[in-house]
Amino acid sequence: MRIRFLVNTNVRASARDFSKPPIGVIYSGTEIDVEDRLYRGTAIDGVDTYFKDFHGWYYWSGRVLILYKALMSPEKKADKNTETEGELIGGSWSLELGEEKTVLKTPEVKATVAAPSFAVEPSSDVQQAPVFKLRRDLQHWGMDDFEIPALFWDNDILGTSIRIALLDGPIAQNAPDIKEAITVYKDFTSGDSIMPLENSASTILAGIAAGRGHQAYLGLAPQANLLVGKVWDSMLGIDFYLFLEGLFWALDQGADIIFIPFDFREHALNHSQKKELLTIFQELENKGILCIANAGISNHTRPENRYPASLNNCLSVGGIQKNGERLANEVRSYTLDVMAPAMDLYPQKNNHYIPLGGAYLAGLMALLLQKSRQLHKKLSPGEWIHLMKETATPRFKMTKCKDIEYGCGVVNPQAALEAILP
Repeated sequence: MRIRFLVNTNVRASARDFSKPPIGVIYSGTEIDVEDRLYRGTAIDGVDTYFKDFHGWYYWSGRVLILYKALMSPEKKADKNTETEGELIGGSWSLELGEEKTVLKTPEVKATVAAPSFAVEPSSDVQQAPVFKLRRDLQHWGMDDFEIPALFWDNDILGTSIRIALLDGPIAQNAPDIKEAITVYKDFTSGDSIMPLENSASTILAGIAAGRGHQAYLGLAPQANLLVGKVWDSMLGIDFYLFLEGLFWALDQGADIIFIPFDFREHALNHSQKKELLTIFQELENKGILCIANAGISNHTRPENRYPASLNNCLSVGGIQKNGERLANEVRSYTLDVMAPAMDLYPQKNNHYIPLGGAYLAGLMALLLQKSRQLHKKLSPGEWIHLMKETATPRFKMTKCKDIEYGCGVVNPQAALEAILP
């Protein structure tokens, strides 16, 4: 069943336990698919029913419009003249009681899912969306040259409700530009590292992807949600198995995109570890999660394959400068997919040592995912990878997808957007 939210509504892990903070906010006008039944929970404005999506998250039903009818026999369907005012639906009710669920079969029970009355005060479960004020002084060439504002922002495509999991190192959670974006944070390390600065590498990556644009970082998807997993304290000692824990955690958290800024050299992983990576990335692909990884940093001229970027079901990305030239320290690779802006993407402009191409691409993919959902067009991770490679602008047409320095070429947001339009 498909529903449309008529006001901004909290996303909750439980329909009954409001002691837990909301997972996030879903904005007015957003459409999602939910189960074909209602769940009873805490009453708000006299309405105690909730929809549940396929991630297991709950949404208050008091200000929701049902787009596709379900659970109704023909004689019980609402009259066509009143469809915009909501529908009456019946069926089995399911109560969420901790680990157990009690089912009360009451087919005659009906709940009204009505359009909001403007004379009624907003309910306590509704959060008003923050007004997005674009700071033009924080726009960088990767936005302007690739027409991100005109293609997406001016059409209200801001990455809303898209969940980007960032698996990396220490991050300044209270940095003005990302504290609103982080909806979930998990530390898989000992947690005894020093307090990260607001210009730490992980903080910058988060800002490039989904920064709110208050102070220093305006992300490509400034309304996307960040799921931040800290899987290392020092780049000199990234634990492979903490990384795996982070991947499973991102899967459990319902990530739409997983972004991995670091890499493992091919000789650093044994056969068993490579096999484990193949298994989990296949599971992530099966669950519809798009994985993005930096191709890697290297001063060698010989091609290298880094993990997880070299996996077929991972979109690997290298970095370019404003003049279109690749960064000198980007790895050359036979498995490189695309190139993206990766330098001078925030005011300090001293980020040549940080691989920002993946963060840029994560934000871009959040915009494309939101647009595809509005169009009700669902693409698998493999289809997204193919689309981004096919629409990329190659350095030379004859070497497209065979270029160890540019892969299939530089990302082309306009061509990618046109590829998913009807």
